[in-house]
Amino acid sequence: MPRLGGSDRALLGAVPGWDGTPAQPMLAQTRHAPGLYARAGGRVREIAVPGAGHAVHVERPEEFGAALLETLSEGART
Repeated sequence: MPRLGGSDRALLGAVPGWDGTPAQPMLAQTRHAPGLYARAGGRVREIAVPGAGHAVHVERPEEFGAALLETLSEGART
């Protein structure tokens, strides 16, 4: 079974011949709707948690919890 970056983790769902790059511009798509919201006057805060993927709340629960509480407390002060 293919390995991810030479690690001991098996790469599930591997497609032979595919280099693993996204088929679509994921960051641009992800940022589009919040960008529209911000341009309309809304407040947007992007937080990147190093080493986390799609399930940041599972992969890095301490960092996620701290960022969530900080964001919620900022909203309560406005």
